[in-house]
Amino acid sequence: SSVEAVVPSCQNIDLEDLTTATDSLLVVAQEDVAKAAEAALGRFEFLQGGYHAITALDIMDQELARRVQLLVSTLQKIVNAMDWAAVFDEPHVLAALQVLKIAATCKTQVAQLQEQMRQRFLLLRERMATVSAREKEALEGRSFLIPDALSPVEINALLCYEIFQKDDDSAPAVLTRLGGGGNGVGRTQGSGAGAVLLGQTQTAVSQLAATCHKFVFQACSSVPQKHLKDMAAMSSWKEPSSTAAADSYGTLPQSYITQVGEHMLALVQALEPFASDKKSLALANEVMSDVRQVAEQPWRDFISTCGQKDSHNVIIQKLMKADGEILDYVVGGDDAVIDEEDDDDDGVEDKEVAAFCNAWLDVVGLAVTGRLLERILSIPTLTEKGCEHLNADLSYLQNVLVALGVSGHPHPLLGHVSELVTLDSSMLSERIKTMDKTNQLQATLVGMEQRLAAMKSVGG
Repeated sequence: SSVEAVVPSCQNIDLEDLTTATDSLLVVAQEDVAKAAEAALGRFEFLQGGYHAITALDIMDQELARRVQLLVSTLQKIVNAMDWAAVFDEPHVLAALQVLKIAATCKTQVAQLQEQMRQRFLLLRERMATVSAREKEALEGRSFLIPDALSPVEINALLCYEIFQKDDDSAPAVLTRLGGGGNGVGRTQGSGAGAVLLGQTQTAVSQLAATCHKFVFQACSSVPQKHLKDMAAMSSWKEPSSTAAADSYGTLPQSYITQVGEHMLALVQALEPFASDKKSLALANEVMSDVRQVAEQPWRDFISTCGQKDSHNVIIQKLMKADGEILDYVVGGDDAVIDEEDDDDDGVEDKEVAAFCNAWLDVVGLAVTGRLLERILSIPTLTEKGCEHLNADLSYLQNVLVALGVSGHPHPLLGHVSELVTLDSSMLSERIKTMDKTNQLQATLVGMEQRLAAMKSVGG
């Protein structure tokens, strides 16, 4: 198919291949899916005249969903073939962001198609009613149909009536429901205005949007994830205390975390060119809902490292949202989160660009934070000097996130852990003894502190 031909070989994809593939898939989304839908609807209207609509609708739905799923599988192949961390550059982010337009195009087309279907179904119902009325008049001898006086559309409606009406006498009622007339709209009576006609296709489009989110996320987050991967095994965490003169200048952040911070700062410039294009931004914003879901896995791993067997979505959302119970619990409380600044002097377009960029900075920031916390709890030993290193690393990342100015960042747990690693081991133990463990969120945070205490006592 035209979709499968876009990426003939998913081996060693470079920037040129990536750009060509995303551009080609966008063309497929704009032309292939829409043309297939229009052709299927036209065949149904011409060959069946509106009869057996549910069966025809199911066939159309399955075929359209299959075509969208081909887009999904092709994008997944490209993601798996890319070594994002090895090849990352700003143009890669721009090329990756193009996939959001693919999902948005399909979503828009499906919405337009469903509305077009509703209108066509009601039109076909009216044609059925007209033919039925003429048949009745003819049977009563009140009129006589002359074929030459009928239009091609009327002849087609008459033929379909003669062929299908006896087997599907409920067709007018079905078309009324599908078209939104009467008491309901959709496949079942009373399903509500705007109900989904193409359920499988709409599900496939949602999967496409989620795949596109993962695509962009991989492009934006692979570098920091790479630098965080092995940080728990670094020898610096086991360093003995030193009285060397160099230490009088303080402990500097280590290279793994500075590389993460530099990448986060560079992302701003990588995201802005795409967001500055009005058409691209308008399309991408159609599929930006639920984008935070791509950052959930590091938090699931964090919860597991805290000793919790079940990673309930509710707990993950509370951890990622970082307000309410967490702010009441962590050291620093309400001062732990810095809100995004709202510059009233910025124009509407500037705010829309900033909102889009900040949405992705938020996602990457959340993923980096969750992964860093999980990796910290995987450190076997923390000496006093190791604690100093960790405190410096956490302080550096917090400063980077403050500089980005994204709402909700830095996450309050970064400052909380930074404070805890500087606490005396006995004070930390006393704190843990007095903590409430009555719900899973609190139990998770207690598990985190118990792990930190164990790391410090082993290293002490």
